[in-house]
Amino acid sequence: MAGHYASLIRTEQQEGPYLLGGWSTGGVVAFEIAQQLRDQGEEVALLAMIDSHAPDGSDQEAPDDLTLLAGLAGDLGLQLDRISFDRERLQRLESDERLEYLLEGAKQRKVVPPDLELAQLRRIFHVFKSNAQAMMTYLPRTYSGPITLFRASERRQTIEESLGWSRFAAENLTVHEVSGDHFSMVREPNVGTVAEEIARKLSVTGAVE
Repeated sequence: MAGHYASLIRTEQQEGPYLLGGWSTGGVVAFEIAQQLRDQGEEVALLAMIDSHAPDGSDQEAPDDLTLLAGLAGDLGLQLDRISFDRERLQRLESDERLEYLLEGAKQRKVVPPDLELAQLRRIFHVFKSNAQAMMTYLPRTYSGPITLFRASERRQTIEESLGWSRFAAENLTVHEVSGDHFSMVREPNVGTVAEEIARKLSVTGAVE
C-alpha cells in the first residue's frame, strides 16, 4: 500500500521535500511512505501522524467483526451506543444484517449519503478489515527523520505517551495532545488544534508562507 502511494506521489512530485500525514491507520501508512521515500534518497520535511498507534509485531488476536464494525462506525462519525448498540443482538445476525443495522443508523444520523447502498458499505467494510489485518502484520523500522504525533487526550485505557513510536524514532519525536477521543479529535472544534499546529510546522518548513 505504501509503495503504491509513494509511486503515485512521485508521479505528481518527482523530488522532495515531501509533506506526509495521516490519521489512525493512515498515519501508519504515511510512516512507511516516509521510510520508502527516504530510502530513495528523498527528503521528507514533515511526517505528521494523528492518533496512530505503532504496531508491535506481536501475535495478537485479530479483532472480531463486531469490534471492527464498531471501529468503522466511529470512522463514519457514528457512535453505536446512540443507535441502541446491542452486542448480543448483533452477534445473532448475519454479516449483511449487521451492516444493514449500521447503515440504517448512519442514515438516521445523517452521517452517510442518503443514497449509500448496502453493497457499497460492504466494500467499505472489506477494505476496513483488510487495513486492520495489514496493521497487525506490519513491523516498523527505525525512522531517522523527525516525527510529529498528535495524541487524543481521552482514552479508555492508559497508553504510553508516544503510542509506541518512541521505539522507532531515531531523532526527535514531538507529541501534541489534542482534546477529544480518537474520533472527535479530528472533528470540530478539536480539529482546529491539529490544523493550527500542522500550519505552524508547514510554515517552518517553508511549505507555506
